[in-house]
Amino acid sequence: DAADSEWVLSCGDESITFVSFESGFDSNKSFQPGPPRQRNFVATLGVLNIAKTGLNHLELTPRKLLGQGFSVKRITLTPYR
Repeated sequence: DAADSEWVLSCGDESITFVSFESGFDSNKSFQPGPPRQRNFVATLGVLNIAKTGLNHLELTPRKLLGQGFSVKRITLTPYR
């Protein structure tokens, strides 16, 4: 129920703003009876410049939250050259 919510992923002075999308969660009970089903997706957000090496603080915060939010299973940072 958080589809179309706006989020910010930040590290230091750098940030990426993105909009969450429909995950396929069966919230309208239109599928088979039983517990709701959920699908997992991977989303590439963009390039985040991390200026210093070592320990950094990465933060994910809502800017415009619709619904109750979503679960984050993993954030993967991949070097970009």
